Amino acid sequence: MKTITVKGVGTASRRPDQVTLNLSLEAKDEDYEAALEKASADVNELSDVLCAAGIGKPRTLSYNVRTDYRSIRGEDGNYSQKFDGYVSSYRLSLSFGFTMERLKTALGALSGCSAKPEIDVAFGLSDPAALDDELLENAALNAKVKAAALCRAMGKELGELISIDYDWTNPQQFSNTRMEGNALFAANPKCAVADIDPE
Repeated sequence: MKTITVKGVGTASRRPDQVTLNLSLEAKDEDYEAALEKASADVNELSDVLCAAGIGKPRTLSYNVRTDYRSIRGEDGNYSQKFDGYVSSYRLSLSFGFTMERLKTALGALSGCSAKPEIDVAFGLSDPAALDDELLENAALNAKVKAAALCRAMGKELGELISIDYDWTNPQQFSNTRMEGNALFAANPKCAVADIDPE
């Protein structure tokens, strides 16, 4: 039995239908418990305003408490590290169905908080598995076309499929479109957010 081996390449794209807000915030205090309480209060406020706006409650991606130091230059010209407090930090994430109106509502709610998180907005898919399936189908069809072309060139007919071997690495499931500039989001509760159509 004679065999040929071909490599298929698939591409697929869909319009983003989900938006993810990644929120980072820190609270600092010389007292350990005070630093934790400040950060916790900020997280509770973020959750409350987003829930009140009908967006949902963000989930915690990571939580960290660290000591902070600052460099002090002594009279001898040498630097030393001096304790500057405890820093309590959270990374939160919240995904919801994308419409420009819902995104504006979420950002407007966040801009009215006394807590001012760093905000990263990412656009993606609510059902990435469907895109994965489309990619695999397109790659398989591409391989079949290549195999048929090779057989025609050699005056042969393409026979039965013998085996499939594929190396699957998760493709990018987020749009390259980014929304940046926290001053835009934190200005006031009625801040203007430009209409966008993410790729």
